[in-house]
Amino acid sequence: MTSYGYDIDEITRKRLARGLTVGGLADLAGIHPTTAKNVLEGVCGTPTTVAKIAAALDIDLADITIDLDAPTPIPPSRDVEPSSACGLTPLNPPSPPEARP
Repeated sequence: MTSYGYDIDEITRKRLARGLTVGGLADLAGIHPTTAKNVLEGVCGTPTTVAKIAAALDIDLADITIDLDAPTPIPPSRDVEPSSACGLTPLNPPSPPEARP
């Protein structure tokens, strides 16, 4: 079974672009303000509730639906030694390992 989430940041951007408060969005969507707050904070939100919010903001639900099971690309590692990354010596080089008897 595939799990889905919603792009809360996009919903918030659209809400703010329309000059709506959370309460104003709730009124427009026909839901309780606490429900709208919970969805916008990512606490909970049924597909029906998110669909109401999307419709109120004229957002296509498909544009804000995220497949949580899809693999996400892993960015290149930033764990590079400063000396090899830019030719500089680290300010605090690592201590040498302790000698064992």
